[in-house]
Amino acid sequence: MKKTGFATVLFLCGATIAFAQQPAAKRPPAPADLATAIRNAYKQNQGFIVASAEKWPADQYGWKPAGLDKELRTFGQVLVHIANENNAQCSRVLGTTEPKAFDDSTAAYTKAEATKIVKDSFAFCDPVFQALTNENMTEMVKIPGRAERAHATSLILDLAHSNEQYGMIMVYFAMKGMVPVSHQK
Repeated sequence: MKKTGFATVLFLCGATIAFAQQPAAKRPPAPADLATAIRNAYKQNQGFIVASAEKWPADQYGWKPAGLDKELRTFGQVLVHIANENNAQCSRVLGTTEPKAFDDSTAAYTKAEATKIVKDSFAFCDPVFQALTNENMTEMVKIPGRAERAHATSLILDLAHSNEQYGMIMVYFAMKGMVPVSHQK
């Protein structure tokens, strides 16, 4: 099985498991098609990430877990890292030049800066995800310097990345004794 096909199957299995674990009363109605499911998952991740950026204390944007200073990003850098990936994947689908990446490993960001950068990246990706349909998801997209891949594959990779990074945000919230936004009632 090709790597892109395997990634798609893996994503769908994970999404199915996550959906099935929600209590029936809280579970949204099942989407009518795969493109809608991908768009819904993207919007949910976007909401969790932006709400987390807004909830995180301004004086803690330079914080990261102690003892892992070289391995982990600060909270602000995590948001900028998400933005860089959003910009990269969505520009690939659009066939445009990738926006200049922000330094997500050494630069310091204020709450206002990091929140704006991540919000701007979602605004850049919103029309790309909205344009995804069941009909165009398998159209091949030329990735500069790489092989072609299905239109939906880049978006699924972006979604998986932002979901992974939201997992880091949840851990950061827990380490600070805060309830992640996705777990608030």
